[in-house]
Amino acid sequence: MKQKSHICPKCEKTTSKVHDYRIQKIKDIPLLGKKTFIVLKKKRYVCKYCGKKFCEYIYFLPRYRKITNSLTFYIFTKLKNHYSIKDIAKLTSVSVTTVMRLFDIIGMETNFEVLPEVISINEFKGNSGGRKYHCMIGNPKRRKILDSLKAENTYSYSIRIVIHHFQQINSNVIHQRNRH
Repeated sequence: MKQKSHICPKCEKTTSKVHDYRIQKIKDIPLLGKKTFIVLKKKRYVCKYCGKKFCEYIYFLPRYRKITNSLTFYIFTKLKNHYSIKDIAKLTSVSVTTVMRLFDIIGMETNFEVLPEVISINEFKGNSGGRKYHCMIGNPKRRKILDSLKAENTYSYSIRIVIHHFQQINSNVIHQRNRH
């Protein structure tokens, strides 16, 4: 990338002095089913006024990320098309945790004025958001996610949260738990 002036994040003065370069390997959308990486030579600038060192702005790569915006969008489209989190992670060569973290960014249907005839409740173990368990509520007929709750402890605790959640909107909740 061509060298240009950047604004110092500390003193907000313009600088174009390059301090050093860093090589960063970034994941991108798979091509023909193969892993795709971009090897990027990132510039680190130093402010000649305050001495602050900072990386250049790269439009296709958010700060502190090792995946491109296009790969993030690709993962969102796969989530929208009802792929499992595990399948998306395998397809895009990212971790399940990364897909779950991105899943938290997606907005979900939360207008419960008219509840669906059937809801599905799926609890899964995860580690995002500082919680051990997560509970997803969905409309299986429309294949839409209605809500995602983070729970503290166990399955029964999550189910109690879900039941309480739906009872607050004056709906009838029937819960049947299969014991294994």
